[in-house]
Amino acid sequence: MSDKVGLVSESSTNDCSYFPVKKSKYFLMTLLGFAVFILYTPPKVFNDTDNQQDFLYENKTINILFWTKYFGNYDWYAEEDGNAGIKTLNSVNCPVTNCFFTHNHSFLSNIADFDAIMIHGPEYLHNIPPHFSSKQMYIFVSLEAPTFIREDLNRFNNYYNMTMTYRMDSDVEWDYGKILKSDTKEVIAPSKNPNWKLSDDKFFDEEYLKIYQNKTRSIAWFVSNCDAFNKRQDLVKKMQQLIDIDIYGKCGNLSCTANCDQLLTTTYKFYLSFENSLCQEYVTEKFYRALNQMTIPIIFNGAKDKKMYGPPKSFIDVNEFDTVENLVNYLKSLMNNPREYLKYFWWKKHYSVKTHPVFPYIHCELCKKLNDKTFMSAKRQYESIQSWYIDNMCNQSAHIQF
Repeated sequence: MSDKVGLVSESSTNDCSYFPVKKSKYFLMTLLGFAVFILYTPPKVFNDTDNQQDFLYENKTINILFWTKYFGNYDWYAEEDGNAGIKTLNSVNCPVTNCFFTHNHSFLSNIADFDAIMIHGPEYLHNIPPHFSSKQMYIFVSLEAPTFIREDLNRFNNYYNMTMTYRMDSDVEWDYGKILKSDTKEVIAPSKNPNWKLSDDKFFDEEYLKIYQNKTRSIAWFVSNCDAFNKRQDLVKKMQQLIDIDIYGKCGNLSCTANCDQLLTTTYKFYLSFENSLCQEYVTEKFYRALNQMTIPIIFNGAKDKKMYGPPKSFIDVNEFDTVENLVNYLKSLMNNPREYLKYFWWKKHYSVKTHPVFPYIHCELCKKLNDKTFMSAKRQYESIQSWYIDNMCNQSAHIQF
């Protein structure tokens, strides 16, 4: 955000005797200068009083500094020799490519010259940078549930002026996946008010039936965190007493090294899309990776309205059951009735799932927001990042008893 472009003020010596009209060469020079002044249009430079809401920084490089690591990675997985620029943004067909990301604090002569500074909230709680410039964006970044932040964030009051998290009310929404209309590619979810078609209770598809008939196993679970905050591991143990569950990864005795998600289509009837915490809006790739296959996600998350993330009758919510016995009995009833099972796939005729790697997708999303004139012209500050991101956002007690 640059300062206003100023015009040279009139000279205090400019009076009638300064340009004698009888000297034609001075008269012509004066006319020429006046014409240049009239025709000259100063370059557009962003400032808080501009009214062109759609103006983008077309001719300005926006420099973004990774102040912290991202889970130990200095360059946040940037692939251009530790930086991210035009090549990275072009790789995801980003509509804007004028951003440059770097972890090199000395890239510019003064840190105050960076347009934005990114701080990974879950792991960087000490030695935070001062506000080098009132024009900079100080961005709180987190893809993790609030339960992973163990320190009181009240000392960051009035510090951040931008957020980038999985929450829909973030300045930059860093989602784990999207649901699109198949014909128009319009994004339907995640959304506060998704406009879903009504589920088809008469749905049946012969090709889908063939896929189902080739499945040989009941439930799969890919997991590496064996001691989650919401005690999902205890729920799974209780379920295992009543139905077979194949567990892949650190918490089980099975492993998969390639095309793991494809197993959900070829082999498994259900997949456990169990989050590690029950926090509002915390719905991760565990849900979308299952939706993207021909299996039914069994979900355990803290979203208040699950249809904000996926079509109705496309998943089974464990918290719609009082007991594990009732849940498992319902799953078994679906396995014994293929026609009822297949009704959970009605939506695939109308919608598609888009998943994306965390990087460089998010580089593009942030670059677009920093180019958004309406957003950048608004004054904002997070008075308490603690109350916005942490307080009252999680409840680890579940409706289902286990």
